[in-house]
Parts: sequence; structure tokens; C-alpha cells
Amino acid sequence: MSLDRPDDLAAVALAVSFVAVLAVVTVTDLDRRVIPNRTLAVGALACLAIVAAADPGTLPERALAAAGAGGFLLLGAIWDRPGMGMGDVKLAA
Repeated sequence: MSLDRPDDLAAVALAVSFVAVLAVVTVTDLDRRVIPNRTLAVGALACLAIVAAADPGTLPERALAAAGAGGFLLLGAIWDRPGMGMGDVKLAA
């Protein structure tokens, strides 16, 4: 993949941000069985800034997708399925 275009750089920046957040979340969850809100908020803001700078026209679509995924898992968490907690909902959104 060539990194000549801004879209390519934005895709790489999003991927690096995503992996960094997942690494912190994984280590924290395995250690304390908690998904930290602060880490997710920083990751979400970083990704929001990257997308807003690279492709602002996709923000409404991405927000709708996040709300849909989070809402779907929220129904499962409310339904009291064993093994699914609010951390799963936060990660999906």
C-alpha cells in the first residue's frame, strides 16, 4: 500500500489508534476485569479527529453505525445475557 494519498494516511492512523486502544483495554481487562472509560474516550476522540480531518462527510454514517452496534449490544446486556456486560457495549459503540 502506498501512503501517498491522505486517505491512506488516515486509514493507517485509524488502524494504529484502534490497535493502541485495544492493547490498553485488553491488558486492563485481563488484569482488573474492567474496561476503562478514559481510554475509550481518548481513543474515540482521536479517531473522531482523524476522520473529521480526512473525510468529514462520513461522520454521520459512522456515528449511526456506532449507535446501532452499541444499541444492539445494549439490548443484549439489558436482557441479562450471561457473559455480556456494559464493557462489550462500550467497545462496540
